Amino acid sequence: MLSLAAGHAQALTGHARIFIAVAAVVFSLVILELIRTHRLQERYSLLWLATIVIMLVVAAWPGVLSEPGSLLGVQTPGLAVFAVAFLAMLLLMLHLTATVSRQGENITKLAQELAVERAHRQVLEDAREASDG
Repeated sequence: MLSLAAGHAQALTGHARIFIAVAAVVFSLVILELIRTHRLQERYSLLWLATIVIMLVVAAWPGVLSEPGSLLGVQTPGLAVFAVAFLAMLLLMLHLTATVSRQGENITKLAQELAVERAHRQVLEDAREASDG
């Protein structure tokens, strides 16, 4: 087996390149549908659209994986695709986890503010009823 690290790049098969390209097109259609139906915000769609662009670049020019593959010690382009995709998904999961954590804190803060506002309103209503009655 040839090693990318040794400078002997193996090509992705035609089937693999077609699969990556078709997957990117299908994925882009799903992303666009999620945006259209307002189930995905545009700011998050940019991350996914960047992923799609990378997939299309890899399908068109699989040689771009030679350097990342050699840095990762990966011996075949197919494994390089999965290794790079795995690292990208880890980074994306970290970003989304941080976003969810921040939103959880915001929801807690808003719930506390709402509870205080309701309690304040109840005190005012009770005071008004006492003065009327």
